Amino acid sequence: MSSRFNPILTRFMLPLALAAVAFVLAPHAPAHADAAPQQLTCGNVDLTSASSSDAAKAFDCFHNAFSHCDSATLVASGQAAGMPTTWTFVTVPRSGYGCSVSETIERGTGTAKTTDASLCTSVNRDKDELRFTGCANSKDVALRLSSAYGATSSQ
Repeated sequence: MSSRFNPILTRFMLPLALAAVAFVLAPHAPAHADAAPQQLTCGNVDLTSASSSDAAKAFDCFHNAFSHCDSATLVASGQAAGMPTTWTFVTVPRSGYGCSVSETIERGTGTAKTTDASLCTSVNRDKDELRFTGCANSKDVALRLSSAYGATSSQ
């Protein structure tokens, strides 16, 4: 009994076998299970014109994210001390210490715009407001809907 390979079969099988070996030996990308969680966007609230239900949803979203130390962002715009102001709040995990909040405040417009930043240690949700306390700039910030102002600061 003689053993002969079919030249047509060999011509197609050899490249296929080599491709299979190359695939098995090639490094593969890691699974995405260890990817960082998505940051939650709680909203962009205009405190001088948003509806109370829209503001409540945004405030609740950020407060809940802070309570669970989930990544979240909340942007609010309005007036503070008669100036157009934008507040940006981002949760920041503190290793072994829960969360804090990065607060960035932009005041004014154009070339007269100023920006301040600090960290706050807690977020409290009251009936009509979201209050950030323990801020490094020594001022608590309370966001609330109003036609006259968007936030108040107290020392």
